[in-house]
Amino acid sequence: MISGEKMKFPLKPLYAASFLAFGGIATPVLSNELDVEITETGGDGQIATCASSRVGGLNPNGDGFLAIRSGPGTQYRKIGELHNGEVVYVYEQRGQWAGVVYRTDRVGCGATQTRTVTHPSRGWVHTNWLRDLAG
Repeated sequence: MISGEKMKFPLKPLYAASFLAFGGIATPVLSNELDVEITETGGDGQIATCASSRVGGLNPNGDGFLAIRSGPGTQYRKIGELHNGEVVYVYEQRGQWAGVVYRTDRVGCGATQTRTVTHPSRGWVHTNWLRDLAG
């Protein structure tokens, strides 16, 4: 592009930072936006509103990971992976899918009002591979 020339296509905000950072080469940035938000149901402030679980039972000779998805089902985008032994915090369950926060030790599990979970490390996982710890 010649200096002073106007760009002929609009950049979406998600790509703008990477476009500029890599000298004008557009590279996709993984979005942590969910297709189905995770809801924490408000409680009385005395009882935890989420429960901790550990990923377990994955076959190390198979895929070896639990897919984190953008919604509660295999039809939703895969946005990450978890492995045996990793701890997650379950905020919501829809059928056999759990809305979780992962790779953090800083979670709030005591909301008194129902809210959308906004932690950056969040997504949906199949409950078949979660082992309850405490909650």
